[in-house]
Parts: sequence; structure tokens; C-alpha cells
Amino acid sequence: MWVAHLSNGEIVEEPQVEFKDELSPWHLLIERCRRDNLRIVFVQVKRGNTWVNSIRNADGYACLYQMIAGLNSHSMSLFQGIASIVGDYAFICWVNDQGIVSQEIQQRDAIHVHSNLREKHDLL
Repeated sequence: MWVAHLSNGEIVEEPQVEFKDELSPWHLLIERCRRDNLRIVFVQVKRGNTWVNSIRNADGYACLYQMIAGLNSHSMSLFQGIASIVGDYAFICWVNDQGIVSQEIQQRDAIHVHSNLREKHDLL
């Protein structure tokens, strides 16, 4: 679950809805921010009982997902992350349902593979 803090002081929680052939809650938030001339200024992600935080007032943000599975086992772990975009770099905090947290830095263009972005310019 993500929680976005907007430039007008509003706090928006990711709605827990199923969606098919329509925009994700993240895309709907991006469209709303563009329409209402708002910015996301801070994002938090919660998996299990663990929260991770973005960099405040970054150039942009992206909601990310990755799954790690063992080749010879039945283990699988789904991670959700938030990328804070600063210049040409994405500072990513990942967390899974067990509360395992990891961080990494990637080139901004490299995060597209983990994201639900329709286009690379969908960062907000």
C-alpha cells in the first residue's frame, strides 16, 4: 500500500480495489495531480507491518514492483517499492510482506522495467 502526500497538504492512500483494463490507482493519482496542478511531495509504502519512506520533495516518484523466486524451491517474495527521482537517478526503497527492506540506486531510465508506468514520462 502506498500513501502519497500532496502539495496541498492532502494525504492520499492507495485504494484497495481490483481494476481491469483501466488505470491503476497510481495512474489515477498522477492524472489527478496533473489536472489539479498538484505535486506529490512525499510517498510512503507499507508491506506487512513495515513502512519505507521516499525522499521528500524529489523531482518525481514511481511506484515499483518486483518478484524474487527461488529457482529450485517454491519460495517467492513480492516486493513493492517507491522510487524517488532526483536528477538522472532513482533512489529506491523496497519492502516485502515479511518486512525485509532493501535499497538501491539506479539510472532513472532503468526503473521502467519494475514499474507500472505506461510511459517513461509518467513519473510524478
